[in-house]
Amino acid sequence: MIFSKVCNEEESCELLPGQEITVTRQDGTEVPATVTDVSDGGFGFSGAVLPDVGERIVVRAGRCPDFVGQVRWAWGSRAGAQIEELYAISGEPA
Repeated sequence: MIFSKVCNEEESCELLPGQEITVTRQDGTEVPATVTDVSDGGFGFSGAVLPDVGERIVVRAGRCPDFVGQVRWAWGSRAGAQIEELYAISGEPA
């Protein structure tokens, strides 16, 4: 596990391969996706509908705080995003 965020004192949130996530596009459209890999500062995902390269996205992964990313590449049904900033549940930077 490379990407991890502590949600509160009792929980740790992780982004893991195979995890179902929700990707919110810049236009507000929410699309389901699956994490394919996780690396330092980014992650890969797959889905039927993918954001465009360069698009900023908000990612929701279970009970973890939402985080902002930017799509760096997309090919077929797969894409990769760089993580820009984690957000606490309040919407403020974590």
